[in-house]
Amino acid sequence: MKIQTNCKGCIFATMNANGLQNGCTMQRHSKLGHAVNEDGSFELKRFCNTYRPQIWLDNLTLDEKLNPEQVVMKEIYPRIGIFIKLDDTKDAISKLKITMDSLVFDPAYVVVITPKVEYNVEVLEMLTHKFQQSIKYHIVQLSTPDAINSYAVIDEAFSHAQNGWVYVTQCGEKIPSLLDKIHEWINVRMAPLVMVKPYSGSSGLLFQALLFKFLNGNRTKIFDDEYIDSRSFIDKVEAAQERSKNKCIFTSEEFLNEST
Repeated sequence: MKIQTNCKGCIFATMNANGLQNGCTMQRHSKLGHAVNEDGSFELKRFCNTYRPQIWLDNLTLDEKLNPEQVVMKEIYPRIGIFIKLDDTKDAISKLKITMDSLVFDPAYVVVITPKVEYNVEVLEMLTHKFQQSIKYHIVQLSTPDAINSYAVIDEAFSHAQNGWVYVTQCGEKIPSLLDKIHEWINVRMAPLVMVKPYSGSSGLLFQALLFKFLNGNRTKIFDDEYIDSRSFIDKVEAAQERSKNKCIFTSEEFLNEST
């Protein structure tokens, strides 16, 4: 089922002298495509996350009312959590520091997945020093160390996930400037984005938390029609992509390097 948005009542809709809509100050109509309803309002062909009624504008401060477009863009700015997998090498902690130091934005939370209990004290000290309680952080201790190399570790860490996006990486890997890129992709360009495929193992995997929950991650998913899907999360999403007309899965190179 397609979710569309009627612009009637939106404070960003612009009108002509006859009271009929002729545009949008956010330019959503040109990016999402639209049809014109009988009452002259636009019907956008996709969901618009910047639709705001008059009551929203009334509740803004005087300064905010001068630039409501800027305010709404701040409201829809993405949130992301980071899952970092440790390996069982002797320099795992020093590699974790490389990854932590590469963060150039504030994630909503960080989850460090560790295969060895011996790491936990040093990991906790690093997390505390890095974030000083300004950002939530968690340690997931695997009961089976070998599981660190499987996609199942993502399911283990997902209990700490929040709404928004999740990025998975390995200690020693640098984290790209993801927030600005996601915002640019989904809120500025309005390009469809569901998942970015990993470039090595599970490193580089970026996905919507809501989708991961809906598909039951890498675990078996039983749909309402009793169809049982035991594929990995990536395979489930790629299978859905094959039924879609729009490309919404990208490689890390496409996502990070495609010009806007």
